[in-house]
Amino acid sequence: MSTHKKDQKPVPNQGASKSLADLERENRQLRKQLERKELEIDILKKAEEYFARHTK
Repeated sequence: MSTHKKDQKPVPNQGASKSLADLERENRQLRKQLERKELEIDILKKAEEYFARHTK
């Protein structure tokens, strides 16, 4: 059971007894986290390229 945002409620690991709604909510949260991490990686790559070009 983990989450990094204060407004997100963690979904306890209930295995096969998780409801469909709980699984869908968890899936949405994970997709949002993935999208944010991919954006962060993209920003860091662009920053790295910028500083590699402008550092002499």
